[in-house]
Amino acid sequence: MRLIPGLPREARENEWISIDTEFFGQTKELLHRPHGQMACVSIAFGPNEVYQLYEVSELRDALHRLRKGRWILQNASYDVRQLGRFVPIPRRPIWDTMLVEQGLFAGWYSSFGLDDLNRRWSGTKLPKDVRLSFANATRMTQEMKQYAARDAVVTYQVAMAQMEYIERELVPMRHYHEIDEPVMWAILDMPPARINVDGWLRLAEHHEKIGAELEQELGFNVFSPDQVSKVLRDLGIAEER
Repeated sequence: MRLIPGLPREARENEWISIDTEFFGQTKELLHRPHGQMACVSIAFGPNEVYQLYEVSELRDALHRLRKGRWILQNASYDVRQLGRFVPIPRRPIWDTMLVEQGLFAGWYSSFGLDDLNRRWSGTKLPKDVRLSFANATRMTQEMKQYAARDAVVTYQVAMAQMEYIERELVPMRHYHEIDEPVMWAILDMPPARINVDGWLRLAEHHEKIGAELEQELGFNVFSPDQVSKVLRDLGIAEER
């Protein structure tokens, strides 16, 4: 793997490119929110050509150079949301290896992290211990740079393996291109909503109390959809499906 510090070259038309981001000072429970300091952005044009940025000021120029390429990201909603603080990212096609994998094998597997995907497609283990060091760091070490670059390369390789499998097995991908990937952009466009957690808990407790009273009165579990449906059918209120 050749790691090249600085801006990437211009992407060719429809050239596949993998993008991976790392941030300092992020909290695991808040990864759905933009926060932390940008550590680096790694851009892989295949397994042997990886560029790495360390300055926010380079982002706009870098992403402009990649505009003609076809972007690959793992859990793209995270990267797009985080980078969107610094530079606008217009809606564009993205091959999200996590979403693709969930569409292909959601009934088979329950975990879809990059290390899981790498293990399934390559049969090798992807060490993730270095990832923990980003939370409290403020500067990139050589080990962290290699780790970040490797993640971009692995994401690229996983995407190539997925595409080869889809082509070999003739798997239709309309669900991804017409639903999964567009929905990601729709979710990113949603403004944040404040939730009254205490209010929701009080409402849940209120409904649970009413349900318990009805259960005593009616003699069946009103919290069971199957039992409620059966009673409604027996009473002629609902039809058999």
